[in-house]
Parts: sequence; structure tokens; C-alpha cells
Amino acid sequence: MENFCTREATLKDNATTQKVNRTYQQVVTLNYARSTRQWSGNLTIPTNGRLLNASVDGEPLVIPD
Repeated sequence: MENFCTREATLKDNATTQKVNRTYQQVVTLNYARSTRQWSGNLTIPTNGRLLNASVDGEPLVIPD
């Protein structure tokens, strides 16, 4: 079965552009390398989006000695 939709739009005189920022939370597995004492992990950014900033909630994070 095939569905399709055709939409036409016309901008009027007072058309405006609106910028929308959204905040998403993503669970990321972090790995710790003792030899370099560095954390690493991967996150996925939507193809039509842009990463503006990132932060880590480290409250339950155990820091190895």
C-alpha cells in the first residue's frame, strides 16, 4: 500500500522565522581507561539538528582510583 500527501503553502506579508532550541536527555555509556585516566563515550546527534552544548550528570558516577 502506498500513501502520499501533497501540501502547498503560501507565505503572507508578515511571515516570520522562528528559532526553536530543544533540550534532550540521552543515556550514554562511559568507559574509563585507567592508563590514560580518561572517560570516553559516544552520543548520537539527529541528522537535522546541531549540538549546541553537552553536560554530564556525574552525581552517581564513581571515579576509579
